[in-house]
Amino acid sequence: MATSFNSLSQEIVLHIFSFLDVPSLVQTNSVSHFCYSVSTDPAVWSLRCKDSFKDCCLTKPDFYGWKFWYSQLLRVDENWKKGSYSLDVLKGHRGAIWDVQLRNNFIVCGGWDNSLSGWDTINKKCVFTVRRPTMVSNNFKGVSFTKGVAVRSVDGVCILSFFDLKTNVQIQSFQVPNCERISALVLKNEIVIFSNQRCELEAYYIPDGSLIKKYIGHTGDIRCLKFSDKDKLIASGSLDKTIRVWDCETGNSIVFTGHSMSVICLDFNVDQNILVSGSGDKRMIVWNLTTGLPIHEFVEPHSISTLSLSGQKLIAAVNKTIVLWDSKNWQKIWTIEDLPTAITFLTHDSTKIIAASKSILVFNFDKVNGEQQRVPSLHLTRHNIDPTELDNIDVQPTNRRGLVTKRVLWFALNVLLTIAFLYLCSAFPDKETVSNVKPEL
Repeated sequence: MATSFNSLSQEIVLHIFSFLDVPSLVQTNSVSHFCYSVSTDPAVWSLRCKDSFKDCCLTKPDFYGWKFWYSQLLRVDENWKKGSYSLDVLKGHRGAIWDVQLRNNFIVCGGWDNSLSGWDTINKKCVFTVRRPTMVSNNFKGVSFTKGVAVRSVDGVCILSFFDLKTNVQIQSFQVPNCERISALVLKNEIVIFSNQRCELEAYYIPDGSLIKKYIGHTGDIRCLKFSDKDKLIASGSLDKTIRVWDCETGNSIVFTGHSMSVICLDFNVDQNILVSGSGDKRMIVWNLTTGLPIHEFVEPHSISTLSLSGQKLIAAVNKTIVLWDSKNWQKIWTIEDLPTAITFLTHDSTKIIAASKSILVFNFDKVNGEQQRVPSLHLTRHNIDPTELDNIDVQPTNRRGLVTKRVLWFALNVLLTIAFLYLCSAFPDKETVSNVKPEL
């Protein structure tokens, strides 16, 4: 095996090993010296963990680098399965929050109270606040990490105002022709997309306020939007009970039909080729993103108000409850009940859930200072999980050199104990031997 691998380039060998699951990768340590050197290469573990640690880079050739990151990954994953989290409540808005952006330990929020806010989730502090109290009928409906957009209506004409979050200065403002109201809006980089009263989508280029394209097809007010500038796709849900996925360049769309009431929320994942929608009919449907055909369906006791799809996790807010599903097999993992208010916006990453209403709830599944606490007023229920599976997760990959060192030390200790025992036996003879010795006169 080593000979055949030696004939390949290092890049190819590392790529092959990166497809092994973790137990197999750890077991290859004992196959040969060559396999040991490859399986412990930080580059292999960097490739293996890149999906879960996109913002972490294992660049140092340290044997314990990958071990640390992977043990962190398994520990956080175990906390997700058990529903073990710490909860922080961030208060500052006086109205409902409509949009939240999460990046690592920083979040930006925009709300109905004419304000934007940025929060450091580690120190639990508000970093900045942008307020525009002089604007009548104004609310921040979209935010990004560089700017926020406020929507106001003056004499039946909608005006979009854009603010730089670093300087707290208005950088652009323009009127939208023939637009009396905006029901849904999404902001990405230099593009803003929103729906008007004619059930149309309009995309504008922010720097010069020019119209990029209109998307026409819905027959009811559009309630929710998702936009991926990387994949050039727009997803929209409407009161006409349909979902449309638009090609940004051509304007063509795929229609998803299946809900019996208006579509309230949606999210999609291009890598998994799925779209998930929540409706007032108390159903949440998983769709094939390419064909528009349903794959799976959930029925909840209340309407789904907001949802978030990322990685292998699907999270939804149902009334005052947060529900987590595994997007690989669509099994319900747990529910968090008895929240203080209904959730208006929900998002998550690999370690946190951000649930917003008037205040911001930060559920952190990573340990903070080695401690984890759960708020007693919230009730968590686990579903379809084998308890033995949660208690038998090996978070430490084997270290072959460490095992050899331990065995050598154990052997040396046994030799020393044997020598000490023989010495004591020779120094203190038995009583029978002592009694047979006659004293000399």
